[in-house]
Amino acid sequence: MKLGLRFAVSFVVVCTGIASARAQDYIRLKDGQVVKCAILRMDSMAVFATDWEFRGLAMPPLKVYTRHEMQSVWFEEPRELTATKLPYVPHPRGWEAGGSIALQTWLEPGIKRRLLILAAAQGAFTVVKQLSLEVDADFAFPSVDKRDPWRSSHNGYQLSFNVVGHPVRWHGFVPFLLLGAGASTGIPLGDVLVPPASAPNGNQPNRELLNAGLGIKWGAGGLGYRIEWRHSYYQWSSGPVNESADASLIRASLFIYR
Repeated sequence: MKLGLRFAVSFVVVCTGIASARAQDYIRLKDGQVVKCAILRMDSMAVFATDWEFRGLAMPPLKVYTRHEMQSVWFEEPRELTATKLPYVPHPRGWEAGGSIALQTWLEPGIKRRLLILAAAQGAFTVVKQLSLEVDADFAFPSVDKRDPWRSSHNGYQLSFNVVGHPVRWHGFVPFLLLGAGASTGIPLGDVLVPPASAPNGNQPNRELLNAGLGIKWGAGGLGYRIEWRHSYYQWSSGPVNESADASLIRASLFIYR
């Protein structure tokens, strides 16, 4: 009898653990719709909820349902999941900050394909779940051989502002598209950054640049990872002549988020 009782208790505990691993709260609306969510607060007028994956955030995006539009509410026992274990999910008013290393490559007529290394600091702010604003500050340094005729090259700096779209989340990964614009103190030629020619007043004008790219982000516990491909188009004026160049890069980033 005691053995049977212990077995029954163990069975209930295991089943409860399995159910809680997939726990959700539910709101049935009067139009028949059932909303899966995490209920944070209830009062006599409304229910305040958020997406289940956002429930551990300090300021999660809220969804408010009034008593007049709800038919019933029921709860499941939530599993233990602290904020430090939450997976990376973009959310309104969220932010990211980190750094990256990139390898940039291009091919100009008469010059073999070469490489340039870029180190960058990045920051982003999520406006809505599907859209973020981002700023990149890149420092570029050439990887030249002493025998290279371009060995007297210059370091370069780039600053760009980007709009990042991430409409879906797929198996823990967040794919994204990127568009942006900015400026550069030099343009890539061979594996160096050639500074712009001085203007009559002695100043060196910046080069305009446009960015377009795509990539994927993922992470957990406040630490995220990012891999992306990006293409940059440079444009500048050399006296009365307008010139341009373009380059592609592959970037790997490490960032913190909240």
